[in-house]
Amino acid sequence: MMFEDLDSKMVETRYGQIHALVHIPLGAKLSFVFLHGLRADVRSWKRLIPYLGDGIGIVLIDMLGHGESDAPHIDYTPEVQASAVLEVVSKLVSGSYVVVGNSYGGWITAYGAATGAFGKNISGIVLEDAAGLREEMEDTLKSMSYDEFYSMQMKKISMLNRNEVGEGHDYVVSSIIGIGNTKYLLGSKELGRIKDRCIVIWGTDDKIIDKKYAYAFGKYINGSELVFIDGGGHVPHFLRPSEFAQALKRFG
Repeated sequence: MMFEDLDSKMVETRYGQIHALVHIPLGAKLSFVFLHGLRADVRSWKRLIPYLGDGIGIVLIDMLGHGESDAPHIDYTPEVQASAVLEVVSKLVSGSYVVVGNSYGGWITAYGAATGAFGKNISGIVLEDAAGLREEMEDTLKSMSYDEFYSMQMKKISMLNRNEVGEGHDYVVSSIIGIGNTKYLLGSKELGRIKDRCIVIWGTDDKIIDKKYAYAFGKYINGSELVFIDGGGHVPHFLRPSEFAQALKRFG
């Protein structure tokens, strides 16, 4: 299976249309639902797809406000994103599924699993260099104010996405990293509610979110497994797709 072979779908939700690339083979017992990072889109997973094999279901989602999905003028909370993901998955996947989230997508994945927002058919989650941990933010704010953090993040994102910066997308990003969303950050109490099988995957040389926070996720989520990928950076699925695919195959 190649990235170009996936079928493009537009799914109508209460928040607008959400774009997904899909491959659900006949008889597939398990599907993987992939959630990208902030300001990324379904193309983030392009290098991983050939390593997944043909027998599993694949759903790559452009999260609300990203890629080809609609970007309504709403508050982009983890609750809204998780709800939108469930609507998409409910219309595309009939069996059980595992949600795989990188960075910002990892925050949405962990939040959805902790709150039960992904419904009854979820059978596991994968947190890849995930954001959203409360203690990471607390550590950051020991050295700067939230306004300074916000300004730094906006500048960093603008530099990484020079060709895509626009008023609408700026609103989406500012809503996501706005101080109002700090109430959705996750700690031991929230992560302790996760009952689904969980694999935490982290690049050993992540310069965005230090690998020490992988251990925190592993400690707070009962029964979770930790997998470190050498040279994986912040996006092991892109830099080390073969190793990442091998970790996913632990779900059988």
